[in-house]
Amino acid sequence: MKIFLIGLSGTGKSSIGKQLSSRLKVGFLDTDTVIEKNEQKSISEIFRIHGELYFRGLESDLLSDLPNICEQDCVVSTGGGMPCFSQNMDKMLEHGVVIHLIMPLEMLASRLEKSSNRPLLTENIREKLNNQFNERNPIYSKAHLTIQSINWNAEKMNLLVEQLNQIDSIRHS
Repeated sequence: MKIFLIGLSGTGKSSIGKQLSSRLKVGFLDTDTVIEKNEQKSISEIFRIHGELYFRGLESDLLSDLPNICEQDCVVSTGGGMPCFSQNMDKMLEHGVVIHLIMPLEMLASRLEKSSNRPLLTENIREKLNNQFNERNPIYSKAHLTIQSINWNAEKMNLLVEQLNQIDSIRHS
């Protein structure tokens, strides 16, 4: 089963994704990391040099090529905007289980103010996060599961694995 983690920047998609893949003993793929490696540029550089549409094309291409890149079963951490372009969300829903990670916006803004590598969140972070949430939430809300990612711990991981097992058994019945 492919498991896609979606959500706003900073909600823990990469860190929780690594933990989940380790727990399930499956591969892990971070789409931003793969794109940076392929382009030999940071996400910020790609945005600055080529623009957002070019980057969104790279994300869509990567999603289309996922069967050739990722093992049969894997956890995929997506960029925050990836589900919102080129019917990417529909593709993820069709080919795997989509988990939307959420966090209160104030907590998220506080977290992101310490980071400078988010090309769409370099200034006015609280306002931009609120706008992104309002724009993206109708798409994010299509996810199979929505999980609160604050205070992530072993108990929350156990609950997530249990929910994934239930979804997997339903899909295969």
